Amino acid sequence: CLLLDLGDTIHTDDQSNQTKSSKHQLDVDGRFDKQFDMVLHILTTMINMALQNYKNVIFRKTRGNHDPDSSVAIGAFLEAYYRNEPRVTIERSPSLYWYYQFGKTLHFSTHGHTSKQKDLPEIVAHDCRDIWSECEHVYIDTGHVHHQQIIETRTAICESHNSLTAGDQYNFGHGYRSLRNIKSIVYHKNFGEIGRNIVSLKMIEGAENE
Repeated sequence: CLLLDLGDTIHTDDQSNQTKSSKHQLDVDGRFDKQFDMVLHILTTMINMALQNYKNVIFRKTRGNHDPDSSVAIGAFLEAYYRNEPRVTIERSPSLYWYYQFGKTLHFSTHGHTSKQKDLPEIVAHDCRDIWSECEHVYIDTGHVHHQQIIETRTAICESHNSLTAGDQYNFGHGYRSLRNIKSIVYHKNFGEIGRNIVSLKMIEGAENE
């Protein structure tokens, strides 16, 4: 099981409640300590649930533009937390780009704030040139924009994914709107994607009220 955290896990990187580069003012729920503790609780719960169903679990922490420094701390915590669990691998590469080969299927992921989606297949071809010819199916996953967009090129399928989180005042005021959901995608090592499940926020809220 590969758990991809595509970045911006915490909306703000510190108690300033602003983005690092653009200094956009961000809406947050309570103190930074509260946010950080909740994220660790959510991620360990997800990994533990995956361990109940899969032999091995790989968790990849991607650095986003909202959480470049706290991502390092999150990765370090999870690595220490699971240091005695051989079935869990915490992938902490500092690179903004990460790839994983599964048979003839290649998975490449990044947050998406440093490169345009149309440029990613060429980046993959360069970074993965040693295994490029072995892979018949190439999938590129990004977050950042929080809305789904799928582009199929000659060499890869690029997909930006939705998020469960609500838009804050800045995003809502600038007209950003998107569905709120989370996906699990099933890949065959030889045939690529063979299925997916989508859980929306309304489905989660409905289950909690039953």
